[in-house]
Amino acid sequence: MKRKLIRLLDKLVGPTLRNHYQAPSMEWSFRNMRRLGFHPQFIVDIGAFEGEWTAIARKAFPEASVLQSGRSWKESKRRAKAGSTTGFQ
Repeated sequence: MKRKLIRLLDKLVGPTLRNHYQAPSMEWSFRNMRRLGFHPQFIVDIGAFEGEWTAIARKAFPEASVLQSGRSWKESKRRAKAGSTTGFQ
């Protein structure tokens, strides 16, 4: 529900206005961290379920190695085999 509301808000007023009022997206936060000089070599996503957060982190920090630990080892393995950007590395 929260994500749907944020998407609707972005469509209505745009992400710039939402960010101005201190409701930044995860993507914005990662871009800002990168802009401020944060460049991790390794990222650990503990509690990865569908890999959404990992995909956002990998896009922001493509040079970082990523390890997912989640609810289902079998599901993570399936995503990695499928060539998903959220698999183990």
